[in-house]
Amino acid sequence: MPPMPELANRRTKPATFTIDALIRLIRPFFHNPVVAAAALLAGIHQASAQGELAFAFARRDLAPRQKVRLILELARDALANSRLLRLYAYLVGIKAINALGNRVVINKSAPRPIMWRDHVVVITGGARGILGETARMLARKGAKSDHGTERLYVQTDVTSEASLIAAKKRIETELGLCTMLIAGAGLGRHGFLLDPPEVFPTEYATEVSDVNLHGVVATLKVFGQDMLPDGGRREGKEIKQARNGWGGHILILGSGAAFVELPGNGTYNASKAGAVSLHHTLSTELEAWHNVDNVRNSVICPLKVESPMTDGMMKDTDNQFLLPTLIIPEVAAKIVSMLEEDKSRMVFMPRAAYVLSYITPALFTTTAAGEQRNLPPWLLRLSLRGVGAFETFLTYSRVHRTADATK
Repeated sequence: MPPMPELANRRTKPATFTIDALIRLIRPFFHNPVVAAAALLAGIHQASAQGELAFAFARRDLAPRQKVRLILELARDALANSRLLRLYAYLVGIKAINALGNRVVINKSAPRPIMWRDHVVVITGGARGILGETARMLARKGAKSDHGTERLYVQTDVTSEASLIAAKKRIETELGLCTMLIAGAGLGRHGFLLDPPEVFPTEYATEVSDVNLHGVVATLKVFGQDMLPDGGRREGKEIKQARNGWGGHILILGSGAAFVELPGNGTYNASKAGAVSLHHTLSTELEAWHNVDNVRNSVICPLKVESPMTDGMMKDTDNQFLLPTLIIPEVAAKIVSMLEEDKSRMVFMPRAAYVLSYITPALFTTTAAGEQRNLPPWLLRLSLRGVGAFETFLTYSRVHRTADATK
């Protein structure tokens, strides 16, 4: 076997000077309603004519309706005179509409307090890496988790329903019914799509799909049953309790690779895109077919993680400010916080990866009139090239694409 190329991805601490750190500083001005409203009022006051807004608030000769009308007129004039203030108001408004839409359409029931001692968390792929650390974090909080260093470890083949069913029976006997499920067993094989069969056999791609996509389907089918009412759905207004007495939270470990065209990683990219699609479909089915709102459904898509799966294979991006390489504790902590928030969510890490979800070619469509619904693929290509993402797996794949898979 050729010698392993030396790659600069031995990170033990997260990068500090990143766009994520900057966003954390300004996030309250967009996500906290009180802070956002105060900042907007302060901006309007600053942009309005000297003292007019304060004077309008102080006037006592106007009826309440007249005062409100005057204040709104002053605010409108202030927004018209300040482009920066208009942009801020637009962003705050979009955030408020998005939050309201999620609350009304997706997370229709209020978050429940999570008492970890009452929960059985089943984790596939929890023997090491991101989900191994997740299991340890959950165990420290008191959850009963299926993992080797915690309450129970069951060696299972996620591509075999029989193996999963056997694991489920043992978990029920020793821990109880599953209340939270993290589907994260993963497999990566790196090679180029036009490699000849003798270099990168098609069976390599099949194995990746079997674990990363079909393994998720099998895991959902086996362990998701306990989160539903008897019969799999709630009929009409008749309330039927979930079999486990609580409902559930299903979290799929996706990847930012689902949204980008990382060369040397095609089969993995496609399998993770499929896993993200499963998340969206499951979200719709929970409402349209099962008629339940006590089963949360989330997916997390980290883009570049220093982990056992990528050890010795992944090259850091040149631009660590925009696309920093993540470390395992960062992603594990985010997974735990998503479960504790008890909301259905789609999360990208790092935050710059949210942009990729909007400009990916997979979402690019053109109407009959020629209108482009999303930014064109060339912009994504330039973005990836600019931050050095093309080299992520190329260095390894050039000489090691016939090596054994990493799991």
